[in-house]
Amino acid sequence: MPNFAPTPDPRIRRGRIVSTRGGLCIVLKRQKDRVALVPIRKGPENTHRADVHPSWMDAAMLGLKTCDVIRCAPFTLPHHVVYPMSSIVPSTLMTRVWHATCKELQSQHWEDGHDQRVWR
Repeated sequence: MPNFAPTPDPRIRRGRIVSTRGGLCIVLKRQKDRVALVPIRKGPENTHRADVHPSWMDAAMLGLKTCDVIRCAPFTLPHHVVYPMSSIVPSTLMTRVWHATCKELQSQHWEDGHDQRVWR
C-alpha cells in the first residue's frame, strides 16, 4: 500500500498571513516542507529592536490594531502545522519586514560570534 505524504499547500507563500498554535504569523520564506515565519504580536507591553510597526493603513487592511507589531525574529515550522489565512501583506510592508529580519539575523550572528569573555 503506498504511503502518501501531505502535499504542501500552494497558498503558503511569502507575504501570506498564517495561523499557528502560537498565534498569527507572516511567511517570510518557504523551502520544501518548512516555512520561515515572523510573529505578529498583539499590543506587546515590551518593545524589541526587531519590531516593525505597520502603518495605520496596513493595519486596517490586515485587520490589526495600530498598537500591534510584527516581531522580525524568525523561526521555522513544518508547513503542515500552519493554516493560511485570507490576508496578504502589502509589498511595502513586506519589504520593511524583510529588511528588519535581515538586520536582526545579522545582529544575532554578531552577538553569537562575539567573544563573551570581554563582558565577564
